[in-house]
Amino acid sequence: MAEKKVTKVSLFALGQQMNENIAQIVAISQLLKGKDIGSVYGTPVSSYQETVVFAPQVQLLFLEKKDDQLDKDKPLIDGSITFRLMNKTNETITATDVDLLAQKVESKFAKPPFVWNKGKKCYTYFDKKKGYQLKINVPNEVEAKRVIEQVLDLQGHSPEWEFLNLNQAVQELQKYDETPRSKIILGKPRKQIRRRPIGKVTFYRAELHIHGLDQPVVLHPLYIPGVLP
Repeated sequence: MAEKKVTKVSLFALGQQMNENIAQIVAISQLLKGKDIGSVYGTPVSSYQETVVFAPQVQLLFLEKKDDQLDKDKPLIDGSITFRLMNKTNETITATDVDLLAQKVESKFAKPPFVWNKGKKCYTYFDKKKGYQLKINVPNEVEAKRVIEQVLDLQGHSPEWEFLNLNQAVQELQKYDETPRSKIILGKPRKQIRRRPIGKVTFYRAELHIHGLDQPVVLHPLYIPGVLP
């Protein structure tokens, strides 16, 4: 049997900012340890941007910690929340705007890491004029409002609860159970994914997608004020 190679990386930095960044790298490494990222369906950035012009978009990413897993035999739960900056375009957004947004993400979601309780009820919050088309899977309305308030606070917006709706009828929640089903695909039993799993997901990353850039600006954890692509 071939010997497994292990690569060790030593990190060294000068200054408080860089030391904090290294600490964040280590924290994310621990958070992602053992997670099967799997495959991703997607469209090349250049092809997408050829046909779609969009306002700058913020994406907040969440992941279940191993310590929070209710069932260690099941894959880790993840989550994503996105919204758009409708008062900005790719030409009007500035480095100062990005700096301020990164600071707000840091204070509202990173310190301490924001935890979102996922559940089987899907609440929507649609306010297209302000850039929100949110779909939040939560156990109840109280948790939906808590998450939505935190997201809107990044732009200094106050919720208008007439935009909040329960998307999934309570009597239909039975469809979204916790038992992974198996189907015979190409002659073999294949375990299917869970739908609307229950668990806690913790914030670990934020990205800003700007039309015309082929890579997102990482607002957290590696953002350094004044340094943009």
